[in-house]
Amino acid sequence: MQWETSGALIEMLGYAGALLTLAAYSMRQMLVLRLVGLSANVMFVLYGFYAEVYPQLLLHGLLLPLNSWRLFELRRLRSRSQQLEERDLIFDRLLPAMKVQPVHAGQTLFAPGDEANELFYVVSGELRLDEIEVSMGPGEMFGELGLLQPEGRRTMGVTCAQSGELMVVPYQAVREILAHDPAVSGSMMKIASRRLLNDIERLKAKTSKFPWSRVDLALPK
Repeated sequence: MQWETSGALIEMLGYAGALLTLAAYSMRQMLVLRLVGLSANVMFVLYGFYAEVYPQLLLHGLLLPLNSWRLFELRRLRSRSQQLEERDLIFDRLLPAMKVQPVHAGQTLFAPGDEANELFYVVSGELRLDEIEVSMGPGEMFGELGLLQPEGRRTMGVTCAQSGELMVVPYQAVREILAHDPAVSGSMMKIASRRLLNDIERLKAKTSKFPWSRVDLALPK
């Protein structure tokens, strides 16, 4: 009777792991997905050990530290994100497709006219928009205007002023997410519009210093 009870408990561990795995596949938020995935790994490690299913024990024994590390990375990146709600939403949706790219002081990421095929998110360090002399720090996103360019070219150059890390996502992955998530599409348009308006204001401020070359850049009211 004792063995039957133990056998039933072991079987319950297996079912719990299976249910948690199914739940993980249905999650949209990466933080919740990682937590549920970790729970599933723990259930399957216990099940594999007590049921002596060693391939499953090995698999989830390897996935457990991997998921733990990804969760740590996710929490570290989210803690550094101090920007607007639109950027937080986009960051959460794009995170699964992002990869880390180290950058070094003096490095040129791209120049005006270069092919645009990636979106960037600053994790640490400092980047500089060369043409308008604007700095970007942790939490800033850039490169989104290339998505709107018919020619798919960069409009400005970006140079690394202080070494750090970027999160990079290909435009192809961005387009797929935008096509399936209207909320992200709206947030991306707001960020792009805000950047364009800021650039116009900077240009107006510069031209106002030279009355003989002033350009009327006022938007329609």
